[in-house]
Amino acid sequence: MSQYTIRDIYDLPAEVPPCIVKIQDFDDPTVLQENVRDYVLSETVATEMERLVERIIRSCKRHEAGAGHYLHGSFGSGKSHFMAILGLILQNNSAIWTKEHPTIADIKNKHQAWLAQHPILVIPVYMLGQDSLQMACYNAANARLHALGQPVCEFSDAAKVIAAFRADADRYGEVVYDKFFDAQAISRSRFDKMAAGSQEEQDELARFILADRNPTRSERKQLYPDKFSDGVATLSRHAKAHGFAGAVFMIDELILYLTGKSGQAYQQEFNDLVALTDNSALDRDIPVWVLVAQQRNIAETVPDDSSEKHIREAMEHHKDRFPETTSLADRELVPIIEERVLRVRQGMESQREHIIEDTFDDLEAETRDILLHDLTQEDFARVYPFHPALIRTLIDVSARLSRERTSIRLLYEMLITRHP
Repeated sequence: MSQYTIRDIYDLPAEVPPCIVKIQDFDDPTVLQENVRDYVLSETVATEMERLVERIIRSCKRHEAGAGHYLHGSFGSGKSHFMAILGLILQNNSAIWTKEHPTIADIKNKHQAWLAQHPILVIPVYMLGQDSLQMACYNAANARLHALGQPVCEFSDAAKVIAAFRADADRYGEVVYDKFFDAQAISRSRFDKMAAGSQEEQDELARFILADRNPTRSERKQLYPDKFSDGVATLSRHAKAHGFAGAVFMIDELILYLTGKSGQAYQQEFNDLVALTDNSALDRDIPVWVLVAQQRNIAETVPDDSSEKHIREAMEHHKDRFPETTSLADRELVPIIEERVLRVRQGMESQREHIIEDTFDDLEAETRDILLHDLTQEDFARVYPFHPALIRTLIDVSARLSRERTSIRLLYEMLITRHP
């Protein structure tokens, strides 16, 4: 029997980690290094990551339209983590380039120099607790701009702002104009010229008016564009004006959010999703990409559960807005366990090999055959001290696990809580 404990062999955390990546905190310094270290790029994931990076950057270089893109997988399959790592790459965050992986090195060699000169605005949007997709995107965009030290975007519709100002002037008289002209040092002729001018001139006049009137949050919401696509176009102009070559919305927990909507509100949310991914829009100054984490359809494993049926049908109806999907397969669990959970302590590799060999040598032939069944000793060694059958079971039930009880967390609990 080995004198070593599990902790002697494996580099385990002191406590069970949360195993949850929050997309809104993808570049938070407190979790940044951990997120980069723990992300496992299997062969499939690495290929998908590089392909998506290439597509996004190519559209920015060629000034082509963006697109919608689904990330499909079960709870714990790494959808949020995938988006977090992608966001760090597109944002040219120095932390991601420290990860030792050939795909990351290849992406760095191909694109880092360009990304340094042509930043991409990465906008994480976490939908749980939000009132609407529109407001979630508006608020997330400005939160991101503020975090990057850039001026926030004024989403208010310039025509609405100017019309509201004129309505007040009609109601209260010329004193409204006089006070505004004095405060903003604008003449009446310049006001009229800007109001009848280009979109940029109208936007500038609207900013003057809003700065002068300082409307409340609820009043400002009434001034937002009636069409979400107009708000996205406004963001694209603002982002381009401040040096961004493209924008990427990363939307997490959308399906769970949509399950709480019904009737007209539900239809409006889907209309807004379609507007956000309107690739034919000619008024967008930069490509706008929309990545949506798509939870695996619960009906695939529980046919009688139709709770998401209407959402899936609506997504299928609008699939032209999301021409491609990255599927994060549950079978990728084995390499993730190898590299993330069962990280061998430096200098303990040979001891681990001896322990596994001794384990098999101590078994009678019949017991060993039952233990392995259709597996090889190498299969067993990859996930030792777990049995491959346990991993297969977790893969099979992954769609029924919750975000708090993912496969990875369950394995950590077995190692840390049950065998400290």
